[in-house]
Amino acid sequence: MSLPISSLTLIAKTSIGATHYLPLADGTAANYKLLIQDLFPNFNTIGTSSELLYVNITNKNTLNFKGIKSFDNLLSVSTVSNNIVLQVNPANIDLSLCDNTTSGFITGPVSLTSGISGTLPVANGGTGLTTLTANSLFVGNGTSALTALGAATNGQIPIGRTGLSPVLANITAGTNVTVTNGSGSISIAASLTTLTANLNGAGYNIYGLGWLSGDAQNEGIAINSAGRVFIGSSTPTAFYNADLNVNNSIALNGSTIQYISMGSVTTPNWLIIEGADALGLNTAGGNVAINAGDATGTGSGGTTYIAGGASTASTGFGGGVTLNGGGSLNGNAGTININAGQATGTGAGGSIVLKPGTSTSGTGGIVSQEASSNTRAFTNFVGFSGAASANSISSSTASASAKFGAIKIQINGVDKWIRVYDTAE
Repeated sequence: MSLPISSLTLIAKTSIGATHYLPLADGTAANYKLLIQDLFPNFNTIGTSSELLYVNITNKNTLNFKGIKSFDNLLSVSTVSNNIVLQVNPANIDLSLCDNTTSGFITGPVSLTSGISGTLPVANGGTGLTTLTANSLFVGNGTSALTALGAATNGQIPIGRTGLSPVLANITAGTNVTVTNGSGSISIAASLTTLTANLNGAGYNIYGLGWLSGDAQNEGIAINSAGRVFIGSSTPTAFYNADLNVNNSIALNGSTIQYISMGSVTTPNWLIIEGADALGLNTAGGNVAINAGDATGTGSGGTTYIAGGASTASTGFGGGVTLNGGGSLNGNAGTININAGQATGTGAGGSIVLKPGTSTSGTGGIVSQEASSNTRAFTNFVGFSGAASANSISSSTASASAKFGAIKIQINGVDKWIRVYDTAE
C-alpha cells in the first residue's frame, strides 16, 4: 500500500544510516533497493605521497577543499578562464640564498660581455679598474681599486716600506759588492778587495786562496790542497814537507815562559829536533845549536838545562840524558865537546862540573867512563907540559913531595885509590 509523501516523517541527511534504502523498479515485476549512503560522495587521493586537495566532507555531501595561495612573493596565484594560474616572479628571487651545488641555477659560463655591466669592485672579487697599465705591477688598496706601481726597468724589484706601498727600485751595491741589472736578471757578485770590518766565517771553511799576506805580495801564509801550511816572508818559495813549514825562524815572546810541548797522551812518543840533511855532494849536514840568552851589564847569562823525565812510580827509573856524536862510514866519528864559558875580563873561566845524583835512602850515583877499545886510554889529558908544578901536566919524576891524599876510583867495579902529592917535584 502506498503512502502519500506528505504523510512520511522527515529524516535529516546527517541521520541517514546503513538501514535506509530507496525502492527501485526497472519496469518489470522485479523490485530493488538502493542504500542511500551510496549516493553521498567520498574523497580518494590516487597519487602516492601526494598533498591532499581536500579537507573533509561535512553534512554528508558538503565537500571542503583546500585553498591555493603563495607562501611568499616568489609565486603569484590567480584564476584565469576558470583555471588556477601559478606564476613565478623572477624579480623576487635572491640567488644568493640558493645552494648552487644542487639547484644548478648556474650551469655554464657567464658572459662577461652581455651578462655583466659596470666595473667589478674589489669587494666582489674584481680589480675596481676598467684598464690595466701595460707591464705594470699592482698592489692592494683595501676595498679601493688596485694601485699601479708602474712598469719596472731592468733589475727593478718592489721594495717594501713599513705602512706604505712598496716602490720599484734597484738593489744598491754595498762595499765589495757589484750589482749588474739585466733584462729579467740581477747579478750580484762579490768584489772583495778591502775589508771595512772584522770578517766572521761563522764556522764555515775558507779555501781556494793563494797567500794571506800583509802587503798583497806572494808571502805570509800559504796552504796547499793537503792542508799543509807554509809561512814565509820576502816572497819565498813555498815548500810543504810537514804540516807546518817555516821559511825563516820562529820567534817567541821572551817576557813569559814558553813551551814547545807535545802534551799528555796515553802512549808518549819521541820529540825529535833534527838539523838539515845534506843533499849536495860532499856537503856537511846542518848544525843544531841550543843557546841560552845573553846578559847585559852585571846580569848573568841564561842557563841551558837538559833534563831527563822524572818517574813517580816505586819501581820506575828516571829518564837519562844521552849525548851522541855522529857516526862515520870511513872518517872519524863525531866528537862531543863540552866547553865552559870564556872570561874576557878579570873573572875566571867557566868550570865543567860532573856531579852524580844523590839518593835519600839508596846509594848515590857515580861518574863512569868506558874505554872505546882495548888499546885506547880512558881519558886523554891535554895541557901545558913541563917539569915544574906550575904546568898543567908535569914531566917531573921526583918523589920527594909529601903525599896529600887519594882519590877513590873503581876499576871494573872494584874500589881502588889514586895517590895525590902536594907538588910534582
